[in-house]
Amino acid sequence: TYEPLRKLVQKELTETLFSAYNALSYKEQEVIRIRTGVCPDCHRVQSPKYKSPTFYEIAITIGLSSAEAAEKIYRQGIRKMRDKCRHYPLRH
Repeated sequence: TYEPLRKLVQKELTETLFSAYNALSYKEQEVIRIRTGVCPDCHRVQSPKYKSPTFYEIAITIGLSSAEAAEKIYRQGIRKMRDKCRHYPLRH
């Protein structure tokens, strides 16, 4: 079966994703974590019923000046992660 290969690829993808996440600034990490519903302790995604907070709510939560600031930080962080993951060797 391909189960060992699947587990290896999943492990490498997870490591690449966390490496990209850890390379972000603290604010980028927090905005992405809150927006996507990732638990800061176990790194699991909240239940499927999780409702993503608005950028306005995120701005209030972490003390940003506006919803636009939160959205800008979110998009910059996602772009940085995408660029770092783009170099993942098994990506097609």
